Amino acid sequence: MPREVTPAPKPRKRRKKSPRQIIRKALLKQRASLRRKARPKVHKVSKRFAKKRNPEFLAWIRQLLCAVPHCQIGLIMRDRIEAAHIVTRGAGGEDVGNVIPLCQTHHRQQHREGIQTFARFYWNSLDALKSRAASYGEQYLKQRELGWGAGVSSPEDK
Repeated sequence: MPREVTPAPKPRKRRKKSPRQIIRKALLKQRASLRRKARPKVHKVSKRFAKKRNPEFLAWIRQLLCAVPHCQIGLIMRDRIEAAHIVTRGAGGEDVGNVIPLCQTHHRQQHREGIQTFARFYWNSLDALKSRAASYGEQYLKQRELGWGAGVSSPEDK
C-alpha cells in the first residue's frame, strides 16, 4: 500500500509590527534601563570593622603633612591628606599606630604598588614604615593625654 505524503505545514507569516508598536517597545526598554541606573546603589556597611574605627585619630592624622620624604603636594594641598593603613583593617589592623598620613597621589601609589614595594621605595623597609606609623600613634596619644586639640605637629618637629 502506498504511503500518503502529507504536505509540510506552511511557515507562519509573522505579522509586521506597526511603527507604533516598535516605538512603544523601544520606549519601554529605555525606561527600564533608566530605572536601573537611577536605582540608588546600596553599600553594605561591614560591622566587622566598625569597632576598630577611631574617627578622632583619623581626623587628627589628616591634619598632618604627607609622610613621604620631600613631598610638596601635602604642603600645597593640605585638604588632600588621607589616612593610609599599613596593615589593612581586614587583616586586623587598628587605626592608632597603624596609619600614616599620605597625600592622594602617594596613597594611590601605595595601593597600586602594594605596601611592601611602596615602603621599600621610600623607607627602605616595611619595618621602618611601621615604626613611623607607631610614632604617629604615640604622638597622638600624648597629645590626647595632655588635651592638645589645636596644636598639631609632625614627628620631625621633635
